[in-house]
Amino acid sequence: MRSIGPASAIALGLSLSAFIIGVVAGEVFGVRDLAVTSVSLGLGLLLTALGNLSPKTVPVGQQATMQTERNAGRVLVLGGVSVMVFALIGPPRLALTFGSIIGLISIVLAAGSLFLNYRSKTEGRTMSKSTAARLAGLNLLVGLAAAFALILIDRSFGDQVAQWSAVVMVLIMGLVGSMALTVVRKAQSD
Repeated sequence: MRSIGPASAIALGLSLSAFIIGVVAGEVFGVRDLAVTSVSLGLGLLLTALGNLSPKTVPVGQQATMQTERNAGRVLVLGGVSVMVFALIGPPRLALTFGSIIGLISIVLAAGSLFLNYRSKTEGRTMSKSTAARLAGLNLLVGLAAAFALILIDRSFGDQVAQWSAVVMVLIMGLVGSMALTVVRKAQSD
């Protein structure tokens, strides 16, 4: 596993800052489009940063896993850049909707690729060799998918359904977190 560099940490920090600054500034100054554009840019930057981190979290000596992680990372980076381009050139509300669709598609494609690799018989028990960084990346990807899904639910069905969906998403995040903890404990006992 290579170390995660300062550029990746800065990109993650910038994506969170884009959320906070944009939403606060948009709400305080009454510029709703600024808030929506900032959220789109922040989601796109986070997706790009996670794609960049993906291959850096593979333990040394797992070449097949490394190639799969690189391919998944490329899909995530391409999806993140697409979300940011939509945020910059499109009408804010439409850009957020299409950006969320693109983000979800890229996460599903990357996750499908990784899942197929984890299930391959040639790799063996890849999941037991997960590192803390890989599990943190998984949690961030699930959270990002939840954010994209909530945006789409809000656009499709309204605020009330999105609020109840948010409760379900929190439960899913708890489930993913507990599953990740189980994997780490199992790997430590092996």
